[in-house]
Amino acid sequence: MKTSGKVLAGRAWGRALWSALLLAVGMAAEALAAPPSIEDFVRAPDIGSLILSPSGKALAMTVLTDKGRQQLAVMQLEPRSGLKIIAGFSDADVTAVRWVNDERLVYSAADWSVSGSTPQSSGLFAINRDGSERRQLVAFAGPAFSTGTNITSRLLTWQFGLFQTLDDDAADVVVYEAKYDNRDDYKGMHLWRLNTLTGEKRLLTERAPDGARRWLLDGSGVPRVVLVQNQGRAAIHWRPAADRPWEPLVEFAAYGDEGMTPWYLDSQGGLYMRTASNRDTVAIYRFDPVKKALEAEPLVSVKGFDLQGVAETDDRTRQLVGVHLQMEGPAVYWFDKDLRAIQQRIDSSLPADRFNALICGRCLSSRFIGVKSSSDRMPADYYVYDRQEKSLLGLGAARPWLAPSGQGRRSYHSVAARDGLPLPVYLTTPAEAVKGKPLPAVVLVHGGPWVRGHDLEWDRDAQFLATRGYLVIEVDYRGSTGYGLRHFKAGWKQWGLAMQDDLSDAVAWATKQGLADAGRICIVGSSYGGYAALMGVVRDPGLYRCAVSHAGVTDIDLVYSDAWNDASPAYKQYGMPLLIGDRQADAAQLAATSPLQQAARIKVPVLLAHGGEDRRVPIEHMRAFRKAAERAGVRVEAIEYAEEGHGFRQPKNDIDFWNRVDAFLKKNLAPADAP
Repeated sequence: MKTSGKVLAGRAWGRALWSALLLAVGMAAEALAAPPSIEDFVRAPDIGSLILSPSGKALAMTVLTDKGRQQLAVMQLEPRSGLKIIAGFSDADVTAVRWVNDERLVYSAADWSVSGSTPQSSGLFAINRDGSERRQLVAFAGPAFSTGTNITSRLLTWQFGLFQTLDDDAADVVVYEAKYDNRDDYKGMHLWRLNTLTGEKRLLTERAPDGARRWLLDGSGVPRVVLVQNQGRAAIHWRPAADRPWEPLVEFAAYGDEGMTPWYLDSQGGLYMRTASNRDTVAIYRFDPVKKALEAEPLVSVKGFDLQGVAETDDRTRQLVGVHLQMEGPAVYWFDKDLRAIQQRIDSSLPADRFNALICGRCLSSRFIGVKSSSDRMPADYYVYDRQEKSLLGLGAARPWLAPSGQGRRSYHSVAARDGLPLPVYLTTPAEAVKGKPLPAVVLVHGGPWVRGHDLEWDRDAQFLATRGYLVIEVDYRGSTGYGLRHFKAGWKQWGLAMQDDLSDAVAWATKQGLADAGRICIVGSSYGGYAALMGVVRDPGLYRCAVSHAGVTDIDLVYSDAWNDASPAYKQYGMPLLIGDRQADAAQLAATSPLQQAARIKVPVLLAHGGEDRRVPIEHMRAFRKAAERAGVRVEAIEYAEEGHGFRQPKNDIDFWNRVDAFLKKNLAPADAP
């Protein structure tokens, strides 16, 4: 990789977002006369991330340069200076940044435009904020660097990555080392303390239990809690002190609904877990490792939603000061009253429809706090809040070329499925929609499927479709996480069955409400969403006018039998039979819910796309389905992106795919009286 570093000056100031330092808060962009192009949605943001130094006296950002690459820039806040690029590459992007201490940073880099399922040009680097003492810590994907002598290189192999910074004034970080077996199946990870100046490392997890999936460190950077997984079982272990042996706390099935996840370890050794306990929804509980028991009442819970919270802590004191929540949209709860007051002050200074996330390290003492402000129609604006002056300084927008006024409004609805299960439904309504006039609609199905699919934040794909005039219907169908155990378990063994009914029930609701035109609806999705798109036109032939499947599963039995996919043997043995269906006992159901085996039932046009190097859902899924569908007379358009994996890494392919989707929808959702 070629590096670069310079102080921004002259023309560069006029092009980049940091020229917006004098931007007035709340200034609105002009609406565009024509809808933005797919290139406008795919192109990288001007600001990728923002993070403050431990003391809060400086900030670091990843910023887009004239070369089209994200690079690392820093700015002094006290006293204030201009923004200076200190690290970057001509052939890769800086993808993540953390402060090691007030003078030193670590950052990752990857070239996402190369072929394959993983970035081939990736690594971990460290640098001082003045641009000096740059050192590569982790090698690019591939064999370790050799000096050609008896000298051993300290450059770590690609299996290493940044785990955590420490804020203890040293130049050290904690890195993980991922372990794989001969089939490239993930077997767990070890932790090392790594000096970013010398490359020296020290193992932190010697004699720890095998199969580690999650670690919690104490305030000294010592691993004290670990979640492990082996042979379909999971367990949580802890040790009372660094020199004490590991002790088991709880054990449970790795796949299912009975487990818990270590969430945070505070400065007094207080352990917090995420679990449902005797509730339907997941909450955060204190856990007594001596009694091996949860407290009776949760510390934090959210009605109707699993608490998928991220802890907000003071990095120096290790005090838990808040938790970021996810309800229908993002939210935050502050335990600290001063931070709660700052949140209220910032919220009152910015438009009412914004969610304003505070970004801080030493949250209790830092004078400056970063702010990421976003809404359903705006990806992000960035600010710095001055605690002393009680003022906001605007830094700029992530995507200033997308006018919020031209983006669709997103709304949340709870819709009853045919069996009474409440379905979370998210609509994106085009900005130019006329009230009372039904719109052509796209059902956009999330992948996973065992994930939280949607919320009220800005969504690239939904907004692109909305700017084309479509009502976008997104459903967190049963099996989606984030809405309680009842909702999650209702999706077990329901691929192509009740999970599919949830999508059609949401469509029926939208048409009954007069929102969607019942005769002009298409279903679109990737991965599991691609499977659901194909099963939609199999199971409900009169409901959809077309289907788009990208990287879609076309046969569940093929997932079991394909040795090249990246589904682990443990998942195939323990997870899939429970969650999707047993290959032998449920063979008839798996055949009935296989788009490949049911292709002849499809009566509408289908657009297929797949990556040639996809290991999650190998391209054989698409090729086999295409042959079966064409034999049955189905109108099929298909495109193979030979160098892509499970998703798009090269912008040109991302753009090509969505332009094809745009043309496909225009053709198949045109009004009946259109020429």
